[in-house]
Amino acid sequence: MPKPLLLLVDDAPEMAALVRVLAARAGCEVAACGDAGGAWAALQARRPDLVLLDVNLPGVSGPDLLRRLRAAPEFAGLAVAVYCHADLGTDAAAGLEAGADFVFFKDLAVRPDDWRRRLKEVLGGAHGRPPPPSLGWTAGPPRPAAEWVAAVNRALRDSALRKLGPEVTRAVLRRALAGAAAGWLTADGLALDVGRTPAPSPEAAGLLAARFTEQLWRLLGADAARAVTDAADRGR
Repeated sequence: MPKPLLLLVDDAPEMAALVRVLAARAGCEVAACGDAGGAWAALQARRPDLVLLDVNLPGVSGPDLLRRLRAAPEFAGLAVAVYCHADLGTDAAAGLEAGADFVFFKDLAVRPDDWRRRLKEVLGGAHGRPPPPSLGWTAGPPRPAAEWVAAVNRALRDSALRKLGPEVTRAVLRRALAGAAAGWLTADGLALDVGRTPAPSPEAAGLLAARFTEQLWRLLGADAARAVTDAADRGR
């Protein structure tokens, strides 16, 4: 069986060297390039299993490259993780808004076991594996819409999400809504407002909670996302 191929698009040579070592230990191959032009050429030559895309590239930015990829039929379904530092929430948000499937924090590189665990998780998602079933809210009887909304809003106030900045919160919520009524959002876009119309049905609010949980998984990873939703659920 061929090894999974990662395409790293990052203009820092030291990051490319580090990713090669970490990926090799995880049983993956790495192709690396430092700009959007090199990335486009590499993608034409061989389709990777995952693109790790830096935001701040020389010339064409990572998000602009990603928008071009998403508009190209030949790259439909290509898995892309925005590769950024955890303290740069604006970079994570820019990647999410441009269509990234995942966020992969560069900071994990100093914790090789965590880096490999996150890579395995992202590669699994890239091949259609769903989030862990235990990630969602505690099973129980059907909940009223107001209770679902309150649970999501408690999760939105969790420090793990808040420290990434309001731009990330807005991006996660917009992706979770997935075309649902914008009237569910508060005016600042940072929470859900159950008092606004049209009020969601219990089924629609439950679906939104599930989508929100998936977006947390794509952003933070399963362990952190589970901690956020568990804490929110305990606040019932």
